[in-house]
Amino acid sequence: NGNPWDFTKKEMRDKAEKLFDDTEPYLPIGSPPCTLWSTWQRINSKRDLQKYAKELKQARVHLQFVCKLYRKQMEAGRLFLHEHPAYASSWSEHTVKELLKSEEVEREIMH
Repeated sequence: NGNPWDFTKKEMRDKAEKLFDDTEPYLPIGSPPCTLWSTWQRINSKRDLQKYAKELKQARVHLQFVCKLYRKQMEAGRLFLHEHPAYASSWSEHTVKELLKSEEVEREIMH
């Protein structure tokens, strides 16, 4: 409907997952917003910690959702691309680490 996907909203996740299931994309590209995962956030000492905690929770919802779609891709024998900076803290999240354990998943660093 002309608005960007906001996976912090359940109705948007449901809509995206239905579209995903209906179209069975060959290579979806997940690129969660980098803002909360960037290395700059780790050195920013002037952040409001309560606001940061809320935003990080939302970022995790988004990340967990795209990882759910990645798992569906793998189960269907299709590919996915998770595009995120090499040193983003998202790579340390449990849901991403679990994906990386799969023999079918490779992590490549591009320059």
